[in-house]
Amino acid sequence: ATGGRQAHSAGPCVPCAMAGASAKRSQDLCSAGLFWALVYGVASMAITLFNKAVLTEYEFQFPQVLTVCQGAFTIAAMFLLRAAGVITFGDLNWKVARQVAPLSLVFIFYVVVSLAALGRVNVPMFTALRRTTLLFVMALEYFSSGTVPSRWTMAAAGVMMVGAMIAAAKDLTYDPVSYGFVFLTNLGTALYTVNIASVKREHKLDIFTMLWYNNLMTMPALAILAWWSGEMEAVMNFPHMADTGFLTVFFFSATLAFFLNYSTYQSTSLNSPTTQSVIGQLKNFVAFVLSLVLFSDYKFHVVNFGGLLIGFAGGVWYSVMQMQPSPKKAPALPGKAGATAVRDITASGEDGDNTDDENRGADATEHSMSEGDDHVLGHSHLATDGNTETSARPRLLDSGASSRASSTA
Repeated sequence: ATGGRQAHSAGPCVPCAMAGASAKRSQDLCSAGLFWALVYGVASMAITLFNKAVLTEYEFQFPQVLTVCQGAFTIAAMFLLRAAGVITFGDLNWKVARQVAPLSLVFIFYVVVSLAALGRVNVPMFTALRRTTLLFVMALEYFSSGTVPSRWTMAAAGVMMVGAMIAAAKDLTYDPVSYGFVFLTNLGTALYTVNIASVKREHKLDIFTMLWYNNLMTMPALAILAWWSGEMEAVMNFPHMADTGFLTVFFFSATLAFFLNYSTYQSTSLNSPTTQSVIGQLKNFVAFVLSLVLFSDYKFHVVNFGGLLIGFAGGVWYSVMQMQPSPKKAPALPGKAGATAVRDITASGEDGDNTDDENRGADATEHSMSEGDDHVLGHSHLATDGNTETSARPRLLDSGASSRASSTA
């Protein structure tokens, strides 16, 4: 008996040990979540600033070549990380590839046009105009499936739109062609966002597999286009090709696209929607301030600046609305009403086909695809102002979708 008591006192009881291990694991997860949230915020902010520096400060007006370099690095990084067992993604299936190809072309279209727009529009206005992507998505969803967002969501979108209009009215660098590029980017983003959910679900493509398809299928065609259009030849004669400063900035611009995708997935898998929204708004604000300091293409006007602040407030409001739980509705008959009901139910997480971590990672990422985070690839959710979206946001699916939507370093 004495020996038993001595053995018992030599270490913690089993429940205490389990509780200690659980607390240690929770602490580790919290630390990892904070780390990846910071990495996501820095990567998201940095890629916009580095892209802007390449395109504007060094006048590298070759968005196709820049996109090819970003895609090539992404493909190489994915190969290495899969070989190391860090990530997994499916092998290329040509039948699936043919069916996914139109969506991948839409993706590459809006990424290239987005880079072209960023090179022509100052970062504050680019951010404000990209927020109007929400209106494009709402319009497409309404006409494709009859989906009508809540009045509070529409009100937040209206605030962002009004802010953009006020800012544009006194944009001292206004150029209609440049604005046209931004709105083409918004249209491409909306088309991609509206259709990606059903494509991924139909072919059972996970996050990194979709990223793999997007890059592998579009990079060869884009490289040929860059050669045919003369961009490749022009790059060979680019005056800053031997400039160490340019090469450094270009390197970060080419490599950050993948790191943004990877860090976004990790952050949204480990952190709560609230944390993601806070990080999203903080990095937007810091990028806004840094762009005013680092680049000379923004011309201050009090009305323009006020409009930018109104748009930013609308983005914050929208993020807050997305953290509210969605109401759960019973299934409806097929058709427009049925699509809406499915959207609401799956927004509550009632889908056992994917893990919670993957769901949240997918749910959050495409909200980044609007104001410079256009390299967040392969996800299925609304992009408005670079803020990370939450799993509580109502999914936007087409009328043929029958399940929850499940992307971008």
